[in-house]
Amino acid sequence: MDEFDVLWIILIVILSLGLTWFQYQNQFKGQFKRAFIFAFPRFLAYLCLGILLLNPQIKQTTYFTEKPNLVIGLDNSMSIAQLIDTASYKSNLLKWINDKEIADGFNIQRYQFGENYATFERLNFIDKQSNISGFIRQMSNIYRSNNSHIVLFTDGQQTLGQDYLYTTKSSQQNLIPVVVGDTTNYTDLKIDRINANRYAFLNNQFPIEVFLSSNTEKEVNTEFVLKRQNKVIARKSVSFSEDIKAQNFKIYLKANQFGVNTITAELKPVNEKNTQNNIQQFAVEVIDERTKILLLYNTLHPDLGLLKKSIESNQQHQVKLQNISDLNEDLATFNLVIFYQPEANFQEIFKTVQSQNLSYIVIGGTQTDYSVLNRSQPYFKKTLSRATEDYYPKLNPSYSSYQVEDIGFANFPPLKNTFGDIEMTSESDILLIQNINGISTQQPLLMTVSENNQKSAFLFGENIWRWRMYSFIDQGDFKAFDRFIDQLVQFVSSQTTKSRLVTDVESFYNQGENSNISVQYFDKNYNFDPDQKINLQVTNTTSQEKYSYTFVLKNQNYKTKINDLPAGEYNYKINVEKQNISESGQFTVIDFVLEQQFYRANVEKLQQLSDTLFYANQLDKLKTYLTTQQKFKPLQKSLEKKESLIEWWMLFILIIVFLGIEWFSRKYHGLI
Repeated sequence: MDEFDVLWIILIVILSLGLTWFQYQNQFKGQFKRAFIFAFPRFLAYLCLGILLLNPQIKQTTYFTEKPNLVIGLDNSMSIAQLIDTASYKSNLLKWINDKEIADGFNIQRYQFGENYATFERLNFIDKQSNISGFIRQMSNIYRSNNSHIVLFTDGQQTLGQDYLYTTKSSQQNLIPVVVGDTTNYTDLKIDRINANRYAFLNNQFPIEVFLSSNTEKEVNTEFVLKRQNKVIARKSVSFSEDIKAQNFKIYLKANQFGVNTITAELKPVNEKNTQNNIQQFAVEVIDERTKILLLYNTLHPDLGLLKKSIESNQQHQVKLQNISDLNEDLATFNLVIFYQPEANFQEIFKTVQSQNLSYIVIGGTQTDYSVLNRSQPYFKKTLSRATEDYYPKLNPSYSSYQVEDIGFANFPPLKNTFGDIEMTSESDILLIQNINGISTQQPLLMTVSENNQKSAFLFGENIWRWRMYSFIDQGDFKAFDRFIDQLVQFVSSQTTKSRLVTDVESFYNQGENSNISVQYFDKNYNFDPDQKINLQVTNTTSQEKYSYTFVLKNQNYKTKINDLPAGEYNYKINVEKQNISESGQFTVIDFVLEQQFYRANVEKLQQLSDTLFYANQLDKLKTYLTTQQKFKPLQKSLEKKESLIEWWMLFILIIVFLGIEWFSRKYHGLI
C-alpha cells in the first residue's frame, strides 16, 4: 500500500467522523453515551463504505526459480538406421535422456520426427522422409521463450521442406546439433537427381536430364544405364576424377510404349560401401493425345500469361493465345475455348461456339461487356453497372461437379469486377461464392454448367494472377493453384457426364512419398454425402497380394494413405458400401526411397547451425556442457502482485452488520 492510499484512508476516516457528527450532533448534546451507541456503528459503516470504494491494495513479491526448457529432437528417419548400430545408439540415448542431473536442471521435452513430429515414444527408424526444418520451425513456435534450447539428434540429411539452414536464422532458440551416423568419406558415386517430364506423347522424343556426382580423388570410369522391364534402352560411359566431381547430361528416349513407363536408372558401382544411391526409378506416362485450348482476348492483361503458364503446367494441355481481331482459326480443332473479358466483337464467336456445342470458359472483369455476355449465353443475367467492386472467394462445400481441394481460398486477395447482381436463369453448380468485406453474398464468383452435352465455366473477376502469386507465398510453389486450374480445365473440356463417385488417383506414386488417395461421394441429388463407408481394395498384379483400406472423412473429402504398399503394379477398386457404385483402375508404385540414398551424415551442414557441435559418441561431453555453462543455469525471477487489503465481500458484510447494530439499537430505545 503506497502513501497515496494512506492519505486517502485518513481522509475517509475524517469524512466518516464528520458525516457521523453532522447526523448525530443534536443527540450528542443531549445524551452523549446513548448517542455514541448509535453513532459508532454508523461511523464504522461509513468507514467500510469508503474503504470499499477506495479498494486499497498491497504489493506482494514472490520469488521463484525457472528452469530452462530443453527440447530434445530425435531423427526417426530410415537413413539413421543405415549409418549406425541402432541398438547401441538407442541404449546410450535413453540412458542420457533419463539422466537425473539433466532432468534436475531442465524442463525436458522429448520429441521424435520424420515427415511430421510427435512426442517421443520409441525409435524404430521407419519414417521414409525427414523434415528437419519443419521440426525446428514448430519447436520455435511452441517454445518461444529465450530460455529454451533445442538439442537435435540427426544425421543432417533432409528430404522434405525448406533448407533448415534458413529456418534456423529466424529461430530465437539456442540450437545444439548432435551428429548421428558415420562421417567417414567413403568412395561413393551416386545419382543425385533425374529430371523427367511426367507425361510424354506417343512416338515423340522426350528428354531425361541426369545429375551424377562422385567424391573420389582418383580417376574412375563407369557406365550409366537406363532400363525398362529389365531391358537396356540407353547407356552412356561416365568418368570422374579429382577435377571432375559431377556430371550432367541429357538422354533422349522415344515414347513408343503407351501407358505408365517405369524406368530404372543405374550407375554401375565401383568398390563402394553404399550402392543404394546408385539406382533410382522414375516413371513417365505416355499419352496419345493433347488437349488443345484457344485463349481469346481483346485487351492485354497479366492474367493471360498466368493462364497459359498455369494450364500448360500439365503437359497434356496446349494453349494458343489469340487476339480476337486476328482470329483465323477453325474452332472445331480445339477442345476448349477460353473467352477473356469478352466485348462487343466476341458476339459472333459466341454464336459459333454455341452452334458447334464446344466447351468454353468465360472470365469477366472491368473491361467485359456484360450486355453482350447476357445475350450470348442462357445461364445468367448480370446487372449492368460502371462501378467496380472487390470480390473475395469463398469455397462452396456443396459443390458436386468434381472433387475440389481447398487451397486457402478464404485468404486469397480479391478479384475485381463491375458491381451488380447475378440472376441465375438456369441450373448451375457454384464452386466459389462472392464475399464482399466479409459478407457472403451467396452469388457465384466461379461456377460451372453442364447442360445439353455442353460444359462451361464462368469466373466473375479479373486479376487471378494475384491468386497464383499468393499461393506461391503460402505454399512455397505453384503446384496447388495449378492443380486447381487443371481440374477446372479438365472438367470443362471433358465430355464425360457427372459422376456420383469422384476419385483422385494418380497413375504412379513414389514409394518414399506420402501418398494419398481421395474421393468424394454424392447422393442422387448430387449433394455431398458425408455418411457413407467407402473402401479401397488394391491387388498386386504380380504376387496377387491384396491390401484393404477404409476412407476417412476429412474436409469434404474421403481420404486414405497407401504408404505401406511395396513397389509394383496394382489394380484398384473403390467401392461404396450398400450402393451399387464403384470405380476401378491401375497405378504403379515406384521403388524409390530417398532416405536410403545417403551413406554418411552431413556433418559439414550441421556445423553451420551452431558454434557448438557434438557427436553421438560424445553424450558425456554434451551432458557436461549443458550442466556447467552459465547460459543453461536456472533463472531466479520475481513476480509482483497487487492484492486488495480487505476483500470486498467482507466489507459488504461489515457494512450490513454495523447498520444492523445501529438499527436494532435505535429500535430498542424507541427511536424507530
